[in-house]
Amino acid sequence: MSCVDSVTCSTLNNSTPLNSQKAPSSAAELQAAQVKVLQSQTADITIVTAEGDTVTWSSSKAAEVSFATYNAQGQTGSSAELRRTAAFAFSVDGELNREELKDIRRAIQTIQKAANNLLKGHEKQAATRTARLATLDQIASINADLTFQREVSVTRFSAQSEPVSAPETTESPAQAG
Repeated sequence: MSCVDSVTCSTLNNSTPLNSQKAPSSAAELQAAQVKVLQSQTADITIVTAEGDTVTWSSSKAAEVSFATYNAQGQTGSSAELRRTAAFAFSVDGELNREELKDIRRAIQTIQKAANNLLKGHEKQAATRTARLATLDQIASINADLTFQREVSVTRFSAQSEPVSAPETTESPAQAG
């Protein structure tokens, strides 16, 4: 199963293109700012039961939000964008009985709660939770690889140009005569 959501919104109050080749007759000022937030999460969990059955769970999701605004030569504009992606895969190799299913469900719930504890900075609670995994009689081994990433960037740009004047011409001594 996989899904992609994307939303883009742009608002412009601009009747003159910014990339005009005409030099401004007066000083020009440009100000722009962008804020971008990216968050992603992946989980790869493999559980082997006491009877040798293997359950594999993989999931990933990501979201990126950005907002930009500019003000150039009296023209303003802004844009906002949201992108989300998600993927999920689950496989079972073997025949699971009720007790195995019950312990697998408990293991996955415990791993999810421990991950949330870690994200909140509660390392001791996470350690206590994961220690409980050893009490699940139907589970021979668990391999869990969880990744969380969050990036926030703020960029600001400001520039000012001086007016362009016509080049001055000077007469050479040979022309003055």
